[in-house]
Amino acid sequence: MQDAFENVELDTENLQNARDWCEQIVIARFMELMTWAHRKAKEQNLNWGNIPIYFTEHSYDFIVKSVN
Repeated sequence: MQDAFENVELDTENLQNARDWCEQIVIARFMELMTWAHRKAKEQNLNWGNIPIYFTEHSYDFIVKSVN
């Protein structure tokens, strides 16, 4: 996937739209993974499951906080 994102010689509007959608899907899945991991930590009574965690993506202005 990284090769496809770095290949600018085939750069078209449709390709850029596909890259943008892929990027959003990856970010959404990352957020789901972090939320799931924190929920599992709480269920297993792990120490870090009892504190909020914050996560974000490179070059983005938003930070997500897990629910306590």
